[in-house]
Amino acid sequence: IQQSSQSTIKTDKLFVQLDATSDQVEKAVADGNVEIQYQPVLKKPKHRDQQHNQIDKKPDTLKAVNATCKWAAFDRLSGLIEMRGSVLVKSVDYLIEADHIKYDYKAENGRMTALPGQQVTMTFFRQATGKESGSLSSFDRHKTRASADLVLINRAGRKITFQGRVDIFDSKDQSQLNAHRAELFFDDNEDLERMIANGKFNMSQPKRVSKADRAVFEYRSEEVTLIGNAFVKEEDQIEISSSFIKMHIEAEKGIISGTDRLPVKMK
Repeated sequence: IQQSSQSTIKTDKLFVQLDATSDQVEKAVADGNVEIQYQPVLKKPKHRDQQHNQIDKKPDTLKAVNATCKWAAFDRLSGLIEMRGSVLVKSVDYLIEADHIKYDYKAENGRMTALPGQQVTMTFFRQATGKESGSLSSFDRHKTRASADLVLINRAGRKITFQGRVDIFDSKDQSQLNAHRAELFFDDNEDLERMIANGKFNMSQPKRVSKADRAVFEYRSEEVTLIGNAFVKEEDQIEISSSFIKMHIEAEKGIISGTDRLPVKMK
């Protein structure tokens, strides 16, 4: 137990190297049945109403991160945190499943990979409209599940990139999409704000099928823009094609439109 960072680690074997002058942990390696609980430093809310909403929340449970794996290492000099073997990382906002995670906490970026033939999986719990995210458990939120061969994390830029056989399922609109690459962007509250999917984009929904070279999702306005060889089929009755199509994310809402320069063809 390290009181200064409110972190706890349990494992079969633990190697710790301390600084000779300050007794600060310089390096640590955990081997066998590793369990980690970590409390990230919370950013101070910008608005007064957000500050008021967090007064009664316990800091040790609000954003606590729990992880399990077979092997883990921490190196203060290089700024690296590494976990290997059946890695599972979870908090109230997300769930990560991978074989290998390597993260540079100084640069705030990292990468996640899976075993050959398997994929890295991340599940995001997006807050419901009109509800405070801090008061919701993961079961009360919309779930977005994404899997890929490689996942790159850029926490400083609030961005996560999925590469290779990307599959994403959104429980809110029951959409299933596939692409070669997908970039997810998050706001200051770590809620999913925007997504850009490239490379043979396909999306299936209960009443709609969509295809394009590129797709841009705006989750605040709940719109998706299809760019390049865009095609939409609604309820097996209407087919729409254009080089540019904008529509509501949910198939039962909104309209489908093109631009003045790029006419829409409808069958």
